Amino acid sequence: VYSDGRLEFRAEPPIVCPSCSSDTIVEDGGEAVPGNTFAERIISPGVAYQLTSMMQDVVRSGTGRRARVLERKDIAGKTGTTNEQVDAWFSGFNRHVVATTWVGFDEQKPLGRYETGSRAALPMWIDFMRRALGDAPESVFYKPDNIVSARIDTVTGLLAHPASTDNVLETFRAEYLPKEIANMPDDGDSPDSGTEDTLF
Repeated sequence: VYSDGRLEFRAEPPIVCPSCSSDTIVEDGGEAVPGNTFAERIISPGVAYQLTSMMQDVVRSGTGRRARVLERKDIAGKTGTTNEQVDAWFSGFNRHVVATTWVGFDEQKPLGRYETGSRAALPMWIDFMRRALGDAPESVFYKPDNIVSARIDTVTGLLAHPASTDNVLETFRAEYLPKEIANMPDDGDSPDSGTEDTLF
């Protein structure tokens, strides 16, 4: 952060470097960064992938869907709005760029009835990311080995019957994948569960 041309503050965040060892020296902007500044992993790759998948859905069909104007499939994010619209923000990312935009007053007071994260903060994020990402190719969120996807019956939460048309694709850590397959409902009756072997 600069003030009147003078450097007032420089952040030195831990570095995410999965392939680095504890004694590695990384060149960061021409300066050597000691190996002890590497970030510690705090959640498993599987949990990280699931959270990212959820936030991709926010952009695909949720409150962040305005970001689809960027015409990219590699972005994820989450809108946020406090009570009475005092604060509004959007935090979003791909594998290489993370950005948050926030709107609010210095003295806490409502922004206005409709000034939510998707309306007040997301447009700024879109403008920034359009320039930050530019023509860079889309990145890939790699799926860990213990992550599986399956069609799930929307009524029972079980694996969807092969003939079902009322299902959604969901992502699971392998140990939490449902084992039972939902039966197709008969004559308007509520569906019950089957005991067939899993489809996967």
